[in-house]
Amino acid sequence: MNTWSNKKSYIEAWWRPNVTRGYLFLDRPPTEEFQPWPSTSPPFRINEDITKLKVFPKISRPIQVRIVRTIMETFRQGDNDVRWYVMGDDDTVLMVDNLVEVLAKYDHTKSYYIGFNSDCVKSNFDFSFNMAFGGAGYALSYPLAEALATKLDDCIERYPDMYVSDFLLHSCLADLGVALTQNKGFHQVIATSLVEVGYYIYVCPVEHIEGDQIVTTYVRAWPRGLPTCSFAGNHSADPITKIKVFSLASTRLEGGGRDCCDIEYMDGANVTEVKYRTCMKYEIIA
Repeated sequence: MNTWSNKKSYIEAWWRPNVTRGYLFLDRPPTEEFQPWPSTSPPFRINEDITKLKVFPKISRPIQVRIVRTIMETFRQGDNDVRWYVMGDDDTVLMVDNLVEVLAKYDHTKSYYIGFNSDCVKSNFDFSFNMAFGGAGYALSYPLAEALATKLDDCIERYPDMYVSDFLLHSCLADLGVALTQNKGFHQVIATSLVEVGYYIYVCPVEHIEGDQIVTTYVRAWPRGLPTCSFAGNHSADPITKIKVFSLASTRLEGGGRDCCDIEYMDGANVTEVKYRTCMKYEIIA
């Protein structure tokens, strides 16, 4: 509950009351300041007490085990006519219509684990290039979620030292013989990659729509006092306090595809705009 006041706007940006189905899992009941629970947020559930697990004394990161067990606890809700279970972090933004259309391409009666790795190479190197990252969200077909629900606690007993929920899930699914089906429509962006151009940033709480575009704004919290970049002619990033990223809401990056972008900046301005677009024929993005 500690982060809910800062994260609820992410979820409420895409949650559609009486249309979307799902649950928000919390570590403890909402405090009085969050009551009554609003209809603009998903109904909440409280995670089970993992201290009752026999393996608990051996678990190195209990919070990560609690997160991965959310899949099993969601399945146990017993909802009818479910084809897919989609899990994301509390700051994951879902484009619901796009997600439904993408998942419709796969056979939900078979075991599918769908997602994509991180946009940060180091994160992939540290864990796996063939693992779905929860920041982007991932989808499990009903038969796979059903199988996992019966075997997950056994898997946790095998791997109590794993300290990241995404990697624990990846390992448990590998034990079931299911590999990741990669789909580039799932994006996990590591915001700290922008630090290298002179930024310490935070992400605005809500992405918003302008016409047919999704606009994500990154704002510098304070100048870092770094020297100018000699590689491109001693240019300084100090005047830039805001980066706005524009992407088409109706465009999805299909497997094997890519996006290109234009970066627009006027000398002396404090805003840089990154505008995603379809790549031109034979365009090099290096």
